[in-house]
Amino acid sequence: MSITGAMSYSNSDGLPEYCAAKDDVATLTVTAPDGYTVGSVVLTLEGAASTPVELDENGGGSFTMPGVPVTLTAGFGKTDYAINTGSVVIPDGYEGNGTLSILVNNEAVTAQTPTAQVGDEVKLVFTAQAHNDHPYAATAVTLTSGGKTLTPDTASRRYDSNNGSYVSSYTFTMPADAVAVAGTYARLYDVSLNVAGDLAGITADGVGLSLLDMNDRVARAAAGETVALEPGTGCHLGMLRVAAVSQGSGSDDIDVTDNCFVMPSDDVSATAWFGAAVTVEYDEQSAAGAEVTPMVYDVISENMIAVQYAPPEYTVIMKPSSGFLIADASSGDVSLEHGDEWAFVMSSAPVTVKVLLAPES
Repeated sequence: MSITGAMSYSNSDGLPEYCAAKDDVATLTVTAPDGYTVGSVVLTLEGAASTPVELDENGGGSFTMPGVPVTLTAGFGKTDYAINTGSVVIPDGYEGNGTLSILVNNEAVTAQTPTAQVGDEVKLVFTAQAHNDHPYAATAVTLTSGGKTLTPDTASRRYDSNNGSYVSSYTFTMPADAVAVAGTYARLYDVSLNVAGDLAGITADGVGLSLLDMNDRVARAAAGETVALEPGTGCHLGMLRVAAVSQGSGSDDIDVTDNCFVMPSDDVSATAWFGAAVTVEYDEQSAAGAEVTPMVYDVISENMIAVQYAPPEYTVIMKPSSGFLIADASSGDVSLEHGDEWAFVMSSAPVTVKVLLAPES
């Protein structure tokens, strides 16, 4: 609130105070913070009843200063902003199979055009029924406000075994502007997981996916979604191979970038391992120009492959450079075995092995 026609200063509480002479006309302007509207301004004379100050549509008003101190009190109300869902597309033939429910602060909203106030928690719940014996779910869900994309606070997709539907939930905090919701419904395909180590979760376009069966480890995603496998705390992705089922489980026909791949219009099998780091240190007496490579057996290629990370309970073989041998090795993390080769069984924690390399005699 600002007042012209009066001298201003701050009191001991840091609040603005003004001085004006009797019969001076003080002009005031009341500005509401984002997400609020100006309600009213009340003028209270010392020792007298309160009277309202009339404000125009811009929050402006005036009053004549009496001969006693006065107090001005401004009231504000929250603004209702629309949640527009007209951009949620129902594919041809899927009418009546997908629904969207909206909750504001955990209360269901039934208005044709839902609204919320700044700071409210809004939850969008998409329910998608199976269609033509295929599972469906809400996909490509986006939120925009004031020309900017909003990132949901949470996003998840789970399978409801009671009715065979998929429920996709998104929560966000209402900004000081209307929010437009867009998305569609799409068929889902199986992602069959064969994972060693600690898999913390799987996402599709950032939406957390639930597994159909914890034993079979099957998730589902729509074509075009970016599927990511998330390692557990302290773990790293050691290997990920993805094959389209129609192409044969042995084919490595889908490109993988880091821990992600783009879902095709087909069921896929994904074989991965997550593990802790394997670090090799060299004794100062080791032969120059030689190194040791940690290796594990890959069930897909049926070959030994070099690794930086290994999953728990996998046997790690220490392979020296050609022409060299490991004369000695030690580790404070695992027990080393020495037959034809130095090896150890990987733990769930990082492992460091110190080696002494020597030329083969």
